[in-house]
Amino acid sequence: MSDCVKVLVFPPSLSSMRVMIALEEVRCPYTVETVDMFQWEHLRPEHLRLSPLGSVPVMVTVQGEPLVGEKMLQAVQEMGEGRGMVKLFPDGELGSNVLRFLRKLEDLNVGVLTYGLA
Repeated sequence: MSDCVKVLVFPPSLSSMRVMIALEEVRCPYTVETVDMFQWEHLRPEHLRLSPLGSVPVMVTVQGEPLVGEKMLQAVQEMGEGRGMVKLFPDGELGSNVLRFLRKLEDLNVGVLTYGLA
């Protein structure tokens, strides 16, 4: 499974579902590893090596590079383009607006709002 990305998720998280749905849309093979934020697993050293801020979800690329947030979704879109599949973001100004909106969502720290977790 060397051509497979690994996704570390917290199952109740909408962000975790978002990245798995995106990977399904572009038909990219992936494995899932669960991170239990209620047990503080996102603050364990092995997770902090991948995501220094303890963010979840995290996608580890085939090359071993950990990605979070907007970079993760952009990488998924690039995987889809390489397969000639559906695009996750539109081209041009509309696509730029979508990415700008995603950045604003990331800045909100939704984990604190939805789960009381940082």
